Amino acid sequence: MIGESMPPCGPARHPQNPSMVTRIQMLFSIGVIFIAACLSYSNLITRNPQGDFTHMIKWDLVDFGYPVAIFNSDCLRDSVFPLWNPYIYGGKPHVSNPQVCLFHPLNLLLAILKGYSLELLQVQLFVTFFIAGVFMYCCLRSFCLSVAASLVGAISFLGCGFFVGNAEHFTLVNTLAVFPLALATVNKLIESPGRLTCCRGALVIPILAVCGYPSMLVLSLCMLFIFGIVKIWLVDRGLRRGLMAKETLYLVAFFAMGTAAAAFLLIPAFENAFLSVRSSGAPIESIRANSLPPRYLLSMPYPFVALWQFTPIRTEITLRNCSIGLLGFFLAVYHLVYSTSRLRFAFLPLLLINLMMMLGTNIPAYNALIEYVPGIKHVRHPALDFRAFFLFFMCLLAGFGAQDIMRAGKDLFRKSIPLFAVYLVPALVAHAYIKTHYGVNLAASVITSSPFMLLSVSLLFVTLLLGSRMRGQWLCIFMVSLCIIDVSYWVRTNFTTVADPADHEQWARVKMMEGTRSRCVHAHADFKRRSDRYPVSIEANYAMILKYFTDSGYDPLILKYYDELVKSPNSKMITDNFRIMPLCAARLLPDERSVVSAINSGADVGTIALINRKDIQDRHLLEKIENLRGKSRQRFAGTIVDYEPNVISYDIETDTPCIVLFNEIYYPGWRLRCNGEDLPLFRVNHAFRATYLESGKYHLTMSFFPDSLKAGIVLSAIAGACIFMGLLTRPKRTPIACPP
Repeated sequence: MIGESMPPCGPARHPQNPSMVTRIQMLFSIGVIFIAACLSYSNLITRNPQGDFTHMIKWDLVDFGYPVAIFNSDCLRDSVFPLWNPYIYGGKPHVSNPQVCLFHPLNLLLAILKGYSLELLQVQLFVTFFIAGVFMYCCLRSFCLSVAASLVGAISFLGCGFFVGNAEHFTLVNTLAVFPLALATVNKLIESPGRLTCCRGALVIPILAVCGYPSMLVLSLCMLFIFGIVKIWLVDRGLRRGLMAKETLYLVAFFAMGTAAAAFLLIPAFENAFLSVRSSGAPIESIRANSLPPRYLLSMPYPFVALWQFTPIRTEITLRNCSIGLLGFFLAVYHLVYSTSRLRFAFLPLLLINLMMMLGTNIPAYNALIEYVPGIKHVRHPALDFRAFFLFFMCLLAGFGAQDIMRAGKDLFRKSIPLFAVYLVPALVAHAYIKTHYGVNLAASVITSSPFMLLSVSLLFVTLLLGSRMRGQWLCIFMVSLCIIDVSYWVRTNFTTVADPADHEQWARVKMMEGTRSRCVHAHADFKRRSDRYPVSIEANYAMILKYFTDSGYDPLILKYYDELVKSPNSKMITDNFRIMPLCAARLLPDERSVVSAINSGADVGTIALINRKDIQDRHLLEKIENLRGKSRQRFAGTIVDYEPNVISYDIETDTPCIVLFNEIYYPGWRLRCNGEDLPLFRVNHAFRATYLESGKYHLTMSFFPDSLKAGIVLSAIAGACIFMGLLTRPKRTPIACPP
């Protein structure tokens, strides 16, 4: 079954149903991929005698993904769709941050049905790796590769160094896991252009968008477009120009419809990015710090190099992030050297582009790209983003290489041995370089990594030596088995980059914290803001889980005016223990910079309202504010009636006209109403929300539903209707001709 070159068994007069054979092959392949995932990542789901997991995921996934998943889960299970998160940086938009994966189908399903915990998030990580393998298998099958070759590429992918070394970056992992499905969709669109294929395929772009990482989404679309154009105009150049133009037109329509369908997330995200800054400093500094030194690619052909303990730890993790396993690398190179298929020219440019870009500022051309190519500057971590796609295309080529080897026959030994010899010679150079530059004890290191080295190299050599003499089906089985051994040993040996060993006491502390948290998002017993929580602290992140009101947490995107305020002499304003404050004096300033200058000069923002004139368009309101002359107030009372992420209710009584300052971060999209009528809600003291009230009693409702989200929903609905109408058409069926 694993080798398609073998004819089906059984009498010729009773041929098997092709659809039944396909289903059996698919189920069998999914089972093999699941076994490979279990052998590779079993530490994520294995429990000890006390019932706890034996390992605990670490770094960003725990520090950011876990608290946000808890917040999402509790909101959804309390029938609240969280458009705003009050627990990070004094409050910030939630729906417009793709990295929180609020719309991810799997996240929504788990949050609603089960409710998140750290254990569930860990299981989800394992499931994501398994799904990545399944999608890669489907992608390779869409290129008409055999079952065995597709399994080799899929298993190499689910255990590639990016997943092993960067499991902490959950949103990047989510995006890369879905990318094979997107590539298969584009390939099918080119092979069978039509309205139905275009409309079905367009749905993959919203799926990529909800996976979470903005720069990865942009890069995914770029990779797909380059692949499509190269395949149409270079690989398939023998077609009529009219047909090629038709394929190009459908390709453009695919991207236009898919992007419009994802507008519900993309438009709010664009608004949020425009109003935010990154927490990691200036773009060029981050790019330079997160570029990949060329020598780190040493672990691509020699993955055992990453088993040695280098310092600092960042170096070790980066090395582990480069490999796809020894077999996968060898098969990819074999295909690039010996294949005569023109399809490789659709992948080779993408491979070279990502190879160059992940080196970042280590190559002179990158500085020019940052200066002149839009969007490159926003890829702050080329060693992550571009390397993810580089490893993907290497795994894809590994599947093609496996197909080549299984078809090579007697030429296999003649072609493979020179490559194998060339591979072994630089290994000596690698050892010498590491010993010289890192002072590694090579004798001890070889002993440590010898099982992996001996197993991988010897099995690979046996494959090359005996492959030409094996029957096709046995060679297929041997190749897939070797790939599972190669990848699973590699992943488990480097598993400390994914999770640390954990004991019962560690899990007991986590479960106690999860058990004592308030799951009700309407609870607002403790509104005291915490001081000394900015910059980021782990304790503030846990405060999100426990539903304490905090000003920190962790998120790389910070609202500009919040960041400027907390770095000013008036930063205490954020953490003052007040919820509602009347201000009877105001200064109207000409622009935002004037407000910032006044705050930095030490203006008493607890007694005066600093307002940018451009924030208020109503002239009558400006006149009323100007007439406030600091009159002493006689009576003011303000209480919070109800508080949840998207809606806050207040009861306020004042006998003097005043500006009411709310200790809530300002953001476009908040609306204030009283008895069904809108009240002005504007920005005060650079970062806070405020309104103007005459004397009297008020019941106020403040709600959040940004216009950017409304526009995105409308555009997505229109695109969705167009896609639905396109799906109702019945195109002519044209079979896809597989390449020989």
